[in-house]
Amino acid sequence: QEDCSATSEPDDHYDAIVAYAVFHETPDDICRDIITEMFRICAPGGYMLISDPGPFRALTPYQAVLYDWEQENREEPYFGASIRRNLSKIMEQTGFEDAREYGLGNGNYPWVTIARKPDTEDA
Repeated sequence: QEDCSATSEPDDHYDAIVAYAVFHETPDDICRDIITEMFRICAPGGYMLISDPGPFRALTPYQAVLYDWEQENREEPYFGASIRRNLSKIMEQTGFEDAREYGLGNGNYPWVTIARKPDTEDA
């Protein structure tokens, strides 16, 4: 196991990076640090995919209440912050491009956010 906001992985190395159920466990500043680190180790033209609970704008009223309950009763202190984030915007601010997001299953869970690191020819 390693701190995913400061890995020892080489620059521009991985064609794809997947983060599953990570970001609802992190505060906002660490979320940005992780995405910055994933950009560093992602190869040009490679993708980063995040799968986590959906953002507030994609939740039903029932899901919003459930997530609020999770934060208060199941030791999920960052759930509220995570559903207010716009991961695709953070990814693009970090340097990724073509960010898109969508729900895969009933009730938009899991929620997927995916973006591509520009090719060196794109820059």
